[in-house]
Order: sequence, then structure tokens, then C-alpha cells
Amino acid sequence: MNMPIYTACYCGALVYSSVGKLSSHSFFENSINLILSNDDLQSLPVLITLSFASSNKNIDLHGHMIVLNQADFFEIKQQLRQDKSITNITLNRSALSFPFGTIDLNNARKWYPNALQSQKLSDKQCNFITQLLHQKIQTLNNDMWLLSYQKIKQLFEFYLKTHDMINLVKMLGLGIGLTPSGDDFLIGLYAATCIKKSLPIDMQLLLKKSAAATTSISQHFLQSAAHGFFSESLLAFNQLDLNSNEEQIKKSLENVLQKGASSGLDTMLGYMSGLIC
Repeated sequence: MNMPIYTACYCGALVYSSVGKLSSHSFFENSINLILSNDDLQSLPVLITLSFASSNKNIDLHGHMIVLNQADFFEIKQQLRQDKSITNITLNRSALSFPFGTIDLNNARKWYPNALQSQKLSDKQCNFITQLLHQKIQTLNNDMWLLSYQKIKQLFEFYLKTHDMINLVKMLGLGIGLTPSGDDFLIGLYAATCIKKSLPIDMQLLLKKSAAATTSISQHFLQSAAHGFFSESLLAFNQLDLNSNEEQIKKSLENVLQKGASSGLDTMLGYMSGLIC
């Protein structure tokens, strides 16, 4: 019996350097995370994300993502959820293979994340963005998130006064979910400091401490940030400049905020905190 061959539409450039055996990690409505097996206990986890493209769904690409058509994605998701014990999943430079079929990567459009560029926004633009973020906070109606964010703000204020990394370390794992708010805030903050270079952030220390402090998904994205790899939506927001009008700013911001229940918001709060501090 011939097994089906699925075709990837897009493939993040970092997928091709993540060769090895994988297993299922986590399932969401529009994505699946697979984790790369690693015998080196000192290494941080690497996740490969499967998602799908459709006319009514925006994709926030990142370097470790494979994008399929909608039908193929849900067929693979159903197979994996039926048997979560499947571990013989293998990835090489041309294919991602399951016991029930193979994703062909050869003809996928490769997505290469751009480097962050120096960003200049006016006080008026920054105030407009801050206003939009506050409006988003008001719509969350989540007391647990608000408590986490108040703690994050307090830690960030202490960090600005002292430059003591312990305040940023305390953000690791702070909040709920597979990517806690503190981790997403740190990723946004680090992105801003990569271009502003005004705050001394020891990302290697954060990575070292993250192993015992937060989730494997957060560790993966923190490691990606440390290597200069960020999501497509954040990179697009970074392209805004003094000539960007309010409609362009609002649309770009909304693309970031769509990520997760609050991950996009947490990331942008960190990014803007670093940009305007």
C-alpha cells in the first residue's frame, strides 16, 4: 500500500538544519508542535511547527515552521492524535516522514527571516501604539494575566534602575500557558535591544536559567531569539518607520497580536518597553 505524500507550501529555512528524529509535543487548533529528540541533556529543545494556509487565515511564519494545505494538515493532525505514542518521525533536508505518510519539502517556498533593522518612530506614533496595546489589555478580561503583567512591569522597572539580570531571570516562566507571558515579554524586549543596544541583556544567562524555569516551547523560542530569529509578524512591525501612517501601524500591530491567547500582546509589550525606555 502506497502511503500518501503531502506537499509543503512554505518551509522555514531553519527546518533544513534540524535533522533527526521527532515526536509529537503539543496540539492546537491551527498548529502542531513536534519536538526534535536530542541525547545531549545540555541542549535546549528544538520544535518544528506544522500549520496550514487558507484564504481566511493569516500565517505568522517563523524559521522552524512547515506550512501545508488545510486538508493535508488536518489529516496529519488526526493521525497523530489517534496515536500520540508515535515516535518514529524523521526529518531530513528533503522530507518529514511519519509512519502513515511523508511531507515533501523539496518544492516548498523557503522562508528566510530578515534581520532586524534600526527602527525610528515618532513620539506620536509610539503613543498611538501604546494606546492600542492598552485597548487590547482591556479586552482580555483575564485577572491571572493581569497579575502576571503587573509583576513583569515591576521587574522591568527594577531592571531599568539596576541593570541587574536577576530581575529578567525572574520573568522566566512567569504567567500561564505553553509560552508564559514573562518569556514572550523577554523575546520582545530582546528584539528591541538588538536594534537599540541600550540595555545590557545577557541572553546566554537567560537560556541557561530557562531549562529549569519554563516550558520547552518557550526555551525553543528564546533560543531562536538569541540567534536573531523572530516571527514574520514582529519582523514586519520592525519595518515601520516615520512615514508609516496610523492605518499601517494598526494593521501591522494586529498581525502580531493575533498570535496565541496573549503571546502576541506580551511580545509587543516587551518590544515597545525596550524601544521607548
